[in-house]
Amino acid sequence: MKLINETEYKVFGQQVLNKAIADVEAQSDSRISLNFTDFEIGPLKLSAPPKTPARLAIEWELAATGRGGKGAWLDTTYLDYDVRISRNDLGDLFVLTKVN
Repeated sequence: MKLINETEYKVFGQQVLNKAIADVEAQSDSRISLNFTDFEIGPLKLSAPPKTPARLAIEWELAATGRGGKGAWLDTTYLDYDVRISRNDLGDLFVLTKVN
């Protein structure tokens, strides 16, 4: 399964679309693992860069403390018809609402 996160905004009056594309795998009923594969910034298409030493250190710390394993993940802590609240492996909080 693929996850595609799209962000659209205007730069100097021009619409720009950014995408982050990841392979997704369910780890539990509330957690998915993410492996980012590609990024698109406007017309520029990039493959995911190799992991930095800082990213590898974060993964090691999460695995050592039992708070996560290898790679990025996303936990859903609340879900209903209109709202989803999730937190990622870096502690970022996401509040998503459905757009009609």
